[in-house]
Amino acid sequence: MVDKAKQPKRITAKQIAEALRKTGGFVTETSRILGVSHANICQRIKKSPELQKVKAEVIETHIDIAESALLKKIKKENLKAIIFYLKTKGKHRGYTENHNLTLAGDRDRPIVYEMEYVSAENPSSTSRKTGSIFRPAQEI
Repeated sequence: MVDKAKQPKRITAKQIAEALRKTGGFVTETSRILGVSHANICQRIKKSPELQKVKAEVIETHIDIAESALLKKIKKENLKAIIFYLKTKGKHRGYTENHNLTLAGDRDRPIVYEMEYVSAENPSSTSRKTGSIFRPAQEI
């Protein structure tokens, strides 16, 4: 006679998909609801293109909800929301705190630069910095 308490719990892909939808795609919560291990759910998702699709769709839906909430804050002129949006979506227009520079030119001459800093707390407040960088000749 087989002891049912020692047999692994059989969970269908449909049950996993429903639990993923219910939990917002969070695997830990999905595994808790279904009474199986986190590793079990991860393995099942990894093996099933359908479950991967369900998880991705749920996550995308929640991202859409979060973006909608962010846009509502922006429309109410919430400065933190505006700054966050510009830093993430406005990088191509220069709204970023980090800039990567590629230096080119004669190694024996200084590179002159001018930078403008914009305050995140007060975007109308700016300051400028100029200077030069001397790149020594590359060692051979």
